[in-house]
Amino acid sequence: MPPLDFAISWSIDPGTSSGRAVIRGTGLKNKWADYHADNYYPQPEDVAEMRYGAFVQLWSMRFGQGAAWGWPGAWLLLLSAGLLGWTSAALGVHELHRQAMHPPQAERPLQHVVMDRAVCDCKLPTNGFIAGKNDEFGIFERWILRLGYFPVRRTWPETVPTDVPDAFSGDLLVLVYPNKPLPAGYGEQLEKYVREGGKVLVVDSPENQDSTANELIEPFGVSLDPSSRKSGALKTRAKWPAVPITTAATVNGGEPFAWLDERPVGASVACGEGSVTVLGFSSRFSDANMGVTGDLVPKDDMRAVYQVQFSLLRAIMERTLPEVGKK
Repeated sequence: MPPLDFAISWSIDPGTSSGRAVIRGTGLKNKWADYHADNYYPQPEDVAEMRYGAFVQLWSMRFGQGAAWGWPGAWLLLLSAGLLGWTSAALGVHELHRQAMHPPQAERPLQHVVMDRAVCDCKLPTNGFIAGKNDEFGIFERWILRLGYFPVRRTWPETVPTDVPDAFSGDLLVLVYPNKPLPAGYGEQLEKYVREGGKVLVVDSPENQDSTANELIEPFGVSLDPSSRKSGALKTRAKWPAVPITTAATVNGGEPFAWLDERPVGASVACGEGSVTVLGFSSRFSDANMGVTGDLVPKDDMRAVYQVQFSLLRAIMERTLPEVGKK
């Protein structure tokens, strides 16, 4: 179409109509009517409050056989078609991804190490913050992950359950500085857990003055004597690093695997399909003695302490420690 000059025209607001603009005037200007004038025409002059832009001057749309928006309920049909298309496409893409990228197969089962909170209230980190104190064991807990084991914290329900409680749902149960009264039924469930294949590590020290460890381990023929506190270098049957130990309780009973000045400070005993391992030098694994923070770049002396922890946990999980009563 050739150019057309417009003079005082109306514009069209198409709303949600399905048509299209045949003529759109991009050079038009708009001023509000002047009701003081007889014909209401404002003065033809440019002022800041004018509106300008692409005003629609001619609008066209189909009717009947043409546009879908003219059908009653057409929006519902179009929405349904859109949802169907999206769902089909999503399912198709999911199937293509499944065929192209198969989920990896597990190479080995997950192994969970339970940190007991029912009879132990030693401090463990909150929100990942490790304070580096003598009565905290956050680094010991965190380093469990380095072996590919997954630590979880579990407590004991207020009422004795009829099935296996969470505290005894892992592959290894770690009791660090036990010092709380045993809940009703806890000792019986502990023995049952070990007999059926569970592994228990009791981590204690003379520095745990309110220790209840003997209540837990005496049914398995093991006990701790915290009276001797002589320091020295750790000696082990498996030739683990000879890290310095400042204080340790004597472990009576079981099969010893670690000594301090010829005194057994680590021993293990088999019971049914499981085992119980007891340490009397566990203050060596407190945060203050494990580098204060998990961000430390360890030197050789600290690596040796880490290696003792790693070797101990591997030996328990793989049943390579010497154990009294082992089949």
